[in-house]
Amino acid sequence: MVIKDERFDKILKRYTLREFENLKQFDAINSESREGIVATEIMQYLTNTSGKASKKEFLQYLIEMDDIIPSEYVTKDFISKTGKPYKKFEFNYSFGRRNLITAGFIKDNRGMLELTEKGHSVDMLNFDYVRDVVSISQEYWKKKAVENKELKSENDRAEEETEEIIIQNEINTEQWREDLKSALLKMSPKKFERFSRLLVKNMGVEIDPEKGVQISNDGGIDGFGYMRADDFRTNRIGIQAKRWQGNVGGVEIRNFIGSLSTNLNQAEYGIFVATSYFNKNAIETAKSSKIPITLINIDDICDLVAKYEIFVKPVTIYELDDFYFNE
Repeated sequence: MVIKDERFDKILKRYTLREFENLKQFDAINSESREGIVATEIMQYLTNTSGKASKKEFLQYLIEMDDIIPSEYVTKDFISKTGKPYKKFEFNYSFGRRNLITAGFIKDNRGMLELTEKGHSVDMLNFDYVRDVVSISQEYWKKKAVENKELKSENDRAEEETEEIIIQNEINTEQWREDLKSALLKMSPKKFERFSRLLVKNMGVEIDPEKGVQISNDGGIDGFGYMRADDFRTNRIGIQAKRWQGNVGGVEIRNFIGSLSTNLNQAEYGIFVATSYFNKNAIETAKSSKIPITLINIDDICDLVAKYEIFVKPVTIYELDDFYFNE
């Protein structure tokens, strides 16, 4: 992807001053500029941490802590011309990540992003995406375009076909998560509440068969349970379930905390389950609460469903290792 907008340098200066206050502002700039900002944030995140992280960890950072890219942009579903939902952020991430790999700053080992030796030596205060990345990746993609026009040998074609199989396998292994997300959003609110109670039950909480289950007089919660420690001390846990597409905010967390502390509930802990994500205000509200609150977003739900095999069946897929492709 080539940066075509001459305003890119100016945009980078703006973004370092944290002037993207909302989704609308960030979405207003062109896709190449957004790509450069996402790629720079990948480098910054890896540099500030251990130099190695999964995509999920990076997304969690953008949603919960980053002040540059609006969290709403990261999670928002836009509607394509064909009427299908898609995330613009995924395109920005894919191109930015690919160009960082091509320029030799990071490597991607089966979903784990990792700084290379070149990446570790970067001074992020002087990092310039156009100069340091695009100038290199641009030449690479031009060369690849020329190569693709030439006839390839049988070995080349066989290697391409094998790579396609690997890529397809990676897509297949993640497709179930997208199917699960779609299915949860189509559930009725009451069914999702039942699902959330089952999820929490698998986490070791004994669910109360009555409290929080009734439509009325539940004290503003969607489930209630008990967790017994090794010393036989029992803690009361309130559950909230939100089948939402938009991010959950601080107001919802405050309301939940209020429900937990009523005379009816008197819970020591709270678990909030949502089919979306929690914005920064929601996370800060949960962290500052006197009652400990555990937030479970849509990615956490998928992880827990896989861990406890809740109405899913594991399928074994074999993936060829690098041995078959390295000289």
